[in-house]
Amino acid sequence: LAKEDGRITVLAKPNGGAGDTRNYGIEHSDSEWLCFVDSDDAIAPDAFDLLSASFKYNPDMVHFGIEVLSEDGSEVDRKDIRYYNLNYEGLMEITDQMILHVDASSSNKLFRRDIIEKYALRFEKMYFEDYLFSMQYMSVIKNVYYFKDKLYQYLRRSGSIMNETFNGTPRAIDHLRVFEHLIDFVYRNRMQEKHRRLLSKSFVACYSFAIRYTVRDMIPEIVDYATSVYKKYGVLSRRLNRIVENGTVKFVSNKKNGWFSFYFQKIFAMRYEYIDYHLYKVVKIFNVIVYKKPIS
Repeated sequence: LAKEDGRITVLAKPNGGAGDTRNYGIEHSDSEWLCFVDSDDAIAPDAFDLLSASFKYNPDMVHFGIEVLSEDGSEVDRKDIRYYNLNYEGLMEITDQMILHVDASSSNKLFRRDIIEKYALRFEKMYFEDYLFSMQYMSVIKNVYYFKDKLYQYLRRSGSIMNETFNGTPRAIDHLRVFEHLIDFVYRNRMQEKHRRLLSKSFVACYSFAIRYTVRDMIPEIVDYATSVYKKYGVLSRRLNRIVENGTVKFVSNKKNGWFSFYFQKIFAMRYEYIDYHLYKVVKIFNVIVYKKPIS
């Protein structure tokens, strides 16, 4: 193909992992826009032709839809469908709320080279590095063009890192390590107050994910690590309280709910709760658990 089309350049290098390969591509490319397509996935033949129509709006990023496929042809998990569902369309000013409600994959996005170089963005040599790269990038841009069409096919393999994570793994703690890189990046660029909602929500999510999918004997390490990050960055301790409830360390918003909601929850509540670091669906009456069902 490179012989037939002068725009194509083939680069060969020793295998250093996905992030290292993407970095190599960044350093050897010279285009205005960059896209990272994984080797076991597929992208629509006319994807870039369609996406280029958004360039006239001068977006900082172009975000398009993903179709998730399972390697063995089985039904795709609902949480994958929900995670990659794109609810926005057209050019929009980016907000913390939007960042928190879109996927952080690096494969279904077009990134501007000048922004990548301005902030010296690269894929770190760690697990979930695509989440970190995308979150760092989205934290410094002003707008995004959302393209709802599912132009990217993501193949969920049985032996993938994410599948291993969902089955329980010591790697789950890496979600907190990735978060620490993210918050450090935001602090270095003096944007922590602008992104206080993003950081506090992401911290709680990364901590909960690590706790839920780790192996049991790593829980104390995860709790200690999360607590150290919480204490280190003031934007977290100002917006979150560290509490111990049902034998579980939690980080919860210190924002006060309305009085009606507060007292109603004391009378009746149906929600998800951790009890001794196991997640349950519980029903409470007068703040006493009358029903609980473990969540696998």
